[in-house]
Amino acid sequence: QEEKKAARPSVRFERVLFRVDHAVAWLSAVVLVLYIVSGFGMTRPDETLARTGGIMTQARAYAIHDALYAPLLATFVFHTLVGLRRVHLRAKRRRVVGWVVGIASALVLAYLILLAV
Repeated sequence: QEEKKAARPSVRFERVLFRVDHAVAWLSAVVLVLYIVSGFGMTRPDETLARTGGIMTQARAYAIHDALYAPLLATFVFHTLVGLRRVHLRAKRRRVVGWVVGIASALVLAYLILLAV
């Protein structure tokens, strides 16, 4: 019974993490669409101004695009790391998959370091 009690918080944590990851994935998708639209607004301001009914000017598109960079990066990194964690937990017994997960994690970390520089 002690093993079952010890496993319960882990199962709860996994459920919460799954739900948070699901919400973050959808948030990431919404932020990505807004990021793409604002990028289009920066590169083609006349078309975007006409299609949005005058709401998104080039300056506003730039402000939105600039403001969405950090949330997009944060949601993408969180969702990616949670996915890698799941793969790693499932593949603990398999050495090859463990190496792949380790290398992918190292590449994500290297990418983040390069972005910070």
